Formats: sequence, structure tokens, C-alpha cells
Amino acid sequence: MRLRKKTSIKQAYLLFIILCCIPGFVSQNLKAGNVVIKTATLAPEGSDYYQVLQDIAVEWKEITDGVVTMRLYPGGVVGDERDAVRKMRIGQFQAAALTTKGLHEVDENVYALNYPMMVQSWEELDWLRSRLSGDLEENLKEKGFELLFWADVGWVYFFSTKPILKPGDVKNLKLFTRATDFDDLQLWKSAGFNPVPLTTNDVLPGLQTGLIDVVQSPAFLALSSQWFGVANHMLDVKWSAMSGGLVVTNQAWNSIPAQYRDTLRQVAEEHSRRFKNEIRYNSEEAIDVMQKHGLVVHTPDEEIQELWVEETVKYYPKFEGVLVPSEMHRKVMDLWEQLKQRRKATSSEPSPDSG
Repeated sequence: MRLRKKTSIKQAYLLFIILCCIPGFVSQNLKAGNVVIKTATLAPEGSDYYQVLQDIAVEWKEITDGVVTMRLYPGGVVGDERDAVRKMRIGQFQAAALTTKGLHEVDENVYALNYPMMVQSWEELDWLRSRLSGDLEENLKEKGFELLFWADVGWVYFFSTKPILKPGDVKNLKLFTRATDFDDLQLWKSAGFNPVPLTTNDVLPGLQTGLIDVVQSPAFLALSSQWFGVANHMLDVKWSAMSGGLVVTNQAWNSIPAQYRDTLRQVAEEHSRRFKNEIRYNSEEAIDVMQKHGLVVHTPDEEIQELWVEETVKYYPKFEGVLVPSEMHRKVMDLWEQLKQRRKATSSEPSPDSG
């Protein structure tokens, strides 16, 4: 009799625990369809790039009636781009707006878009990217990432604490390189430069203390990060067209209900096109703003511009198998030859005002 009573009390207690847990259990399952996309970016809050991501986040939430929520983590608060990729791979983050440097951490082929001194205009970048993007997007997908759009970040210039004009001027100074770009570091050294590896967050104190003298940067980043306040000389040579893109892990993308995916991708692409047009104009505006606050721009003549090209392209062979896999490198070299012929043909065309 006592045993039965004891058993009944135990059963009642277990039933009580189960009943208490049901509301929470039901609540969790009701929310199980919601997808949170934690998105990392180095773009500072308030920048044009951040605003585009914010606009995408708002529309995604509205379109899906709150099923998909994009949470933004700007300004490198999650670490450098290598950290962002690592955290996506282990599931801590689901997306990131990355430059080609960051995308290179996912797939080395992406550096094909980042050969210095190769493209000289946005139109040439569009031409090159249109011939490489299909293979690159497929490679990223195979590595576990869905690319939602390509984005332009801006022309990369040299900003320095002292005037520079020729490649030799930069070689005499301490050049910032990202602490995680080990292959870049060795290439800079082999070319006779003096690279100093730092994290992006250490650039400003590095300039202030003299640890570094030169930083490569898009104009908007030099402005928003206030690097130009110390590195107040800019060399007007388009070193490279920094681009990037928004990637989402395949796992996170596939967790979004299928009926939303095409629309969400379309929204992201529409905002990226708007951003592309804005950033191409805003780069020049950023330089104007910095000039009004003390930036000195040094524009070399055509002969020195050509010297930069000659000094840079002779290192292209060293990229093969180091920065870019051999097959992709050979494809880029073929496109480089086509681009030079295309440029020559364009320059020889009579201007609309002639004749």
C-alpha cells in the first residue's frame, strides 16, 4: 500500500514537470520556423555599405513577415574577415559582407578579381568580373557558401604619412598588411617592400605611433576610419578595384522557406546595384571631403603611372599557386592579354569630336 502511494506521488510529480514544460516546448516549436541570419561586416555603422545591408535586412523581414531576420554586426566587432569566415563555418554566424580578401578565405580563386594594376576603370572591372563570376560563384557554393551579390568597395589608393610618388618611395616606408594575409606578406617582401602585419583595428594607433607609415585603402574607409588624419598624403594611382560580396552559408540559406528565397535574392541584388552606382561616385566625394580637411593628393605623370604598371605586373607569375590556383591564374592571364588589346583598340578609336 505504501509502495503504491509512493509511486502515485512520483507519477504526479513527473506529470507536473511535463505540464510545466509544455508551454515552453510549444513556444519553441512555434518559433522553430524563424531564421536568424547573423551577418558580420567590417563596414562601419553609418557607412553606405552598412546602410545597404540595413535596407536589405528591413525588406527581408517585411517580405517574410518576420520569418527571416538579418542581424548586423558592423565595424569588425566579430574580428577580421578571416574570423568572420571561421565563425560562419562553425555556425556562430550565418552571413558576412566580405571583400575579395575575405572571400579568398573561402575560395582562393576569388583573388582573380584583385590583381593590382590590372583594371583601370569600373567598366574594365565589369568586363573582367562578367567573365569570371560564373566559375567563382560555383566554387563558393561548393565550399558551402551562397553568394547573393557582388559589390564594389572602391578604388584602393596608398595613404601615407609622407609624400610618395614612385614605387621606390613606398619601399622606403613601413607598409600595413593584414595580419592574416601571410602569402601577401611574403610577396611584398620579395618585391622589396617593408610590410608590417596588423589587424584592421590596429591601423590608426599604428599610424599614430609610427609603427606603420603607409596603408592601402578605399577612400571611404580612409575617411570613415579617420586614417587620413595621420596618413594625410594620397597617391593618385588606382592600385586595384576592391570588390567583394554578400555570402550566406548554404545551411542557413537552405533553412529559409523555399517560397521566399528567389524574392530575397532579388531584393539583395536590387540593393547591390544601387550601392554599386553610389559607391562609384562616393569614392570621389570622399577624396574631396578629405582634401578639405588637409589631405594632400599627389598625381604622378603618365610616365610614372606606367612605371607602377611595369613594376607590378612583373610579379603576376608569383601569384600562381600562391594567391590563385594555377588554372584560374592562367585564365586571368588570358583575360589580361585580351584586356590590353581591348584597351589599345579603344584608345585608338577617334573621339566623337574629331573629324
